[in-house]
Amino acid sequence: MAKSLKALEEYDQAVVVLKRMLQLAWIDRNITVEMRAYEMLASCYYYKQDLLRADYYMDRAMRGKFEVESSKNRELSDQNYKRKKQLMQE
Repeated sequence: MAKSLKALEEYDQAVVVLKRMLQLAWIDRNITVEMRAYEMLASCYYYKQDLLRADYYMDRAMRGKFEVESSKNRELSDQNYKRKKQLMQE
């Protein structure tokens, strides 16, 4: 989906999808998918001309800097995912 949005130059929507991909990669503990999400996020931010974010995500992808399980980002992401899942079940 993100590839299609990127091809359509819908970079803001692609970023949303890629951040969801990143969240699911963390839940599944899939570092390969996490790195791919970082690469694609870097590309989207590059095309949006946000070079600081593009550099940040490309650096993570190129150096293999995965998010450690105890990080605040992962904690917040996990809480957000659980909250949304609970709301969908109600």
